Amino acid sequence: MNSVIIYRGLPGCGKTTATACHNKAVVFSADSFFMKEGQYNFDPAKIGEAHARCFREFLGRLTSFARGDVSSDEIGVVDNTNANVYELAPYVAACSAFGVEYEIRTLWVNDPVKAWKRNRHLVHLETVFKMYQTLLSERLPPFWNHKIYVAD
Repeated sequence: MNSVIIYRGLPGCGKTTATACHNKAVVFSADSFFMKEGQYNFDPAKIGEAHARCFREFLGRLTSFARGDVSSDEIGVVDNTNANVYELAPYVAACSAFGVEYEIRTLWVNDPVKAWKRNRHLVHLETVFKMYQTLLSERLPPFWNHKIYVAD
């Protein structure tokens, strides 16, 4: 895994759709924690556990790459909302520590209600608006590799 794309954006903005376009990608997503027998069963009490498992799997893959156990041409994709800097920072730090190139891709929507209507995980509109405000106000460190894509 010689490169990583870290998606960032509202629920319903197209992160998972964009992730599906990457051939040979190894996907890291907290959502996978809630998949049981093909059904998405979100439990807000377990969100911390879901993100911890997602990051452990990410670190495990980076470690395997560093040992030469996995192909160097595969790409890693982190498919989480990552609205806050503190959610992104561990992934960026891990990439830097392992010498893996990364790019943070914010999928921007100008209409949070539109994203809310498209989101498949029944995230409450109030929560989507809070995330939207965070995305508007949070500033990523200028030395992070970050690009914004309009996803409307």
